[in-house]
Amino acid sequence: MNICFISTFFEGATIPFAKHLHDLGNKVSMFFLAREGETEAENLSFGKEVGGYGITALSEENSMYKYIDKAVSINVAPYRLCGKRSLKGLIGYLKNEVVLRKITEKLLSEKYDVIYINVNEEWDSRLCSILKRKRFRNVVIAYHEILRNHVSDRRLKNVVVKTMNLGFPIITYSENTARTLRKECPNIDVKTIYFGPFETYSLFDVSVPIINEQYSLFIGIIQPYKGLGFLYDAIIKNPELIKNKIVIAGAGDDSVLEKIKHDNRFILINRFLKDEEFANLVKYASCVICPYVNGSQSGITHTAMMFGTPVIATKVGAFEEFIEQGENGMLVDNGDTRALAECISYYENEHNANFFVPEKLKWKNIAKKAIAFFEQFSKTNRPHALLQQ
Repeated sequence: MNICFISTFFEGATIPFAKHLHDLGNKVSMFFLAREGETEAENLSFGKEVGGYGITALSEENSMYKYIDKAVSINVAPYRLCGKRSLKGLIGYLKNEVVLRKITEKLLSEKYDVIYINVNEEWDSRLCSILKRKRFRNVVIAYHEILRNHVSDRRLKNVVVKTMNLGFPIITYSENTARTLRKECPNIDVKTIYFGPFETYSLFDVSVPIINEQYSLFIGIIQPYKGLGFLYDAIIKNPELIKNKIVIAGAGDDSVLEKIKHDNRFILINRFLKDEEFANLVKYASCVICPYVNGSQSGITHTAMMFGTPVIATKVGAFEEFIEQGENGMLVDNGDTRALAECISYYENEHNANFFVPEKLKWKNIAKKAIAFFEQFSKTNRPHALLQQ
């Protein structure tokens, strides 16, 4: 099959997906939309600042081609943050329209069997609408996230509302997200296809640990729904169980950070992390802790699997789909501080996950499932680009 991926963000999940589809004998292309002026995205360096109005193919000398075959085409195009209520915003909107038109022209010129669009941002949904208007039949849309906010605003994101009724097949990356979408729209047809370990983290040199002592790790953008307060309570209420330091790493804010700053049981790195720092901290941690109070799914688990680092998580969102108890981590009830502390203590004593990855999360199995879906979809949507006029 000839498959095209289009995505804003989520390079860490999309690139391994493309690689394993290619390894099964399929032709694969990728188009990433990147903010104007950026030089890199998740695990992917562009080589120079993204700009202009065109589509740029990454050089075969790009470091990503140490991971993926050079026959896989990786392209980048710019987008601008915009709003049409100001002159600057209107200009940005018009520039985005030029870029989307060029992408559409490229899609028209190629005979793709499947155009797979990760719908995350406004320009992603805009592209879906353009392709619908041009009567494309070979489009599949995928949602990483469907809610505006996990805690304070559980309404569907605008981009989901704008695209879910276009008639294109819909994929989500967890049954939890699929159930949430079906609850909001009972008659909607949704297919779950998981993503596997974020293998592109293997490109980074992590031979020397950043922190030269044993530690457990909380990592990622710090937001209240991620339960940092729950983790803090587990540590201070069970001091006899926890021997090692707890590293808190990532940009963001939470009211409990002020207490953590003055507590020598913690090491706080409260800033944006480079990809290589992220990989290094995850690799050498005794365990990664995800004490979320709410959420959908998390890429933290899939990064940890890459390094065989066990994950301790609450029974919220899709963690129960990704973690097999005692195999690649532990699950605890939200609010059970004793259970959380006991799990941290367990992994402090050098128990590990032995690089265990559940069968359903292995990329070769995901790719085979995706191809079966694409083939069925393609058979019912001939000719493979446009509707007959």
